[in-house]
Amino acid sequence: MLNDILGETYEIRLAGSGREALEILEKEHWNLELVLLKLEMPDIDGYELLEIMREKMWLEEFAVIAVIASLTADVKRAYRLGACDCFRLPYVTSILSHRIENAIATHEKEYRDYLTGAYNRRGFIYMVEKFLNHCEDRSKYAIVFFNIKSFKATNELLGIKEGDHILDSLCDEIEQSFLKPIYVGRIEADHFVSFVERDRISGEKLADFCDQVFDVSNKKIRVHCRCGIFYLKDEPMPVSGMIDRAKLAKQYIVDEYLKPYAVFDHNMDMAYIDNAEITTEFEEAIANEELEVYYQPIVDSVTGKIMSAEALIRWIHPKKGFISPGIFVPKLEEDGSISKLDRYVFQKVRAYIRGRYEKGLEVVPVSMNLSWMDFYDETLIEEIIDFLEHAEFPSRLIRFEITETSYAALEENVGNVLNKIKEKGAWILLDDFGSGYSSFNMLQKFSFDILKIDMSFTREIEANSRARKLIPLIINNALQGKKLPVYGDGKNVRDWLYVMDHAKGIDMVQEKGRLFETYNIGGHNEKQNIQIIHIILDTLQEMLPEGDPRKELVSENLITYVEDRKGHDRRYAIAPDKIKEEVGWYPETCFEDGIRLTIQWFFEHEDWMKNVTSGDYQKYYNEM
Repeated sequence: MLNDILGETYEIRLAGSGREALEILEKEHWNLELVLLKLEMPDIDGYELLEIMREKMWLEEFAVIAVIASLTADVKRAYRLGACDCFRLPYVTSILSHRIENAIATHEKEYRDYLTGAYNRRGFIYMVEKFLNHCEDRSKYAIVFFNIKSFKATNELLGIKEGDHILDSLCDEIEQSFLKPIYVGRIEADHFVSFVERDRISGEKLADFCDQVFDVSNKKIRVHCRCGIFYLKDEPMPVSGMIDRAKLAKQYIVDEYLKPYAVFDHNMDMAYIDNAEITTEFEEAIANEELEVYYQPIVDSVTGKIMSAEALIRWIHPKKGFISPGIFVPKLEEDGSISKLDRYVFQKVRAYIRGRYEKGLEVVPVSMNLSWMDFYDETLIEEIIDFLEHAEFPSRLIRFEITETSYAALEENVGNVLNKIKEKGAWILLDDFGSGYSSFNMLQKFSFDILKIDMSFTREIEANSRARKLIPLIINNALQGKKLPVYGDGKNVRDWLYVMDHAKGIDMVQEKGRLFETYNIGGHNEKQNIQIIHIILDTLQEMLPEGDPRKELVSENLITYVEDRKGHDRRYAIAPDKIKEEVGWYPETCFEDGIRLTIQWFFEHEDWMKNVTSGDYQKYYNEM
């Protein structure tokens, strides 16, 4: 019957029982888009099969629609186990077709870039990994990395809408190019990657391709690209590592006008020390204990108490001096020696903790890194598990960090190892969370104890001065006797929250919040912009000492009303009721106290103030 309904649109595999279905999944799970799963089946029922699919992480590869034949079916259980939709028999052709299309499209969205429709970083890595797992000769393929030269300036000049048009157009050009890519991905901003057959790569054609002209707002805009190429070898390597090497090759372009592309070779990541030298001297460094472990404290933002520490390795070479981990760690990963380094750090950390513990000194948990290669070193894993089982101190004092990259590369293998480590009492931390290799769905696969948010999030906050423009602008301008620009009538309302209250809210959510729930952190402290300015001026007058020449400059006469932005929101506000009820958080600092503390902080950090009121920030101010 299914063949009659869907046969013209899809290639179908049929199973007469749960066991037959499992056999098909074992052989072809990587090549499936969707599974129609009857919950009532002989041998193995649909619920059991869903549990197997979830355990083997096949649900990452395809969508599942549960098919219900009886009134006793446990639909809620099917959804909990990973089904994305349920369909009750008998089959209705039009409805079934529609539901299938929606399920496949929804599943694909997790892997697609919203702007271009190409794969996002996660999707690209996943598709290439899946392809290579069933590939006999990896050396026939290559990764080509594309980057638009000076795209930030182009985006600022033309505007975001036009910039997006260029990105979308470039993606189309890559997909339709001479490369005939198997997969194309937009991994971030103006960074594109393609997975291609290496025989299709032509230097001459690639050079021509890097010079593009697009029609933007009835204007001809010339766009220059730079490319890096990584030729795969017939050996295992995470796709993320391939992308990194292609990107690195792009950075080594000597003369982009003559040749706007470069091919990765191992000399490129030896800019400081060559690989052979690193490998050779690393063994001596271990023996001579030239490698030192430093302990970076992790401090509670509210109390100032040291809660834990992170073990960081440093190489103090007797002749070369300090060698950055950014130089020697990638090389040790490349030649397979990274496990020796991680074993060395593990031994040093446990000796350090043991020494303090035996002396009765205060001890905090210490975290250390586990490389993706460590999971292939059975002796190291056995050493870790055996030590945790027979440790002379509580195993909770030991923590291990793994990056998203490693987790994505190793899939289910890493979960098994990490579960064994957790069973012995050690904590597992996920580093670089949100860097693009996965989504929050990843958290369903493993229960991490701590998530370390990728710095790209905070970097954007630091770089975007508009995120905190009002208060520093008013303070800085008032102290200099400059005009204080106020949009419209100054009655735009915003909800204000002191930074330490915000930080405390984040900490409490991590400790007490429910997994996969969203919590708004809001101050219930709404004020008009004009009110804020008056409060700042009054506070500055109070805080500036007599005799300070700036005190005379601070005046309400500086307030200058300017035309409001088109479409400017009249009110921003956040409802924090949920976090108060479930987590127990509430804002403790009133606005007047918070602004006093903020102004004091600005007084003590004048360099920061100068930074945010210059460059792009000043450009923004001038435009007002």
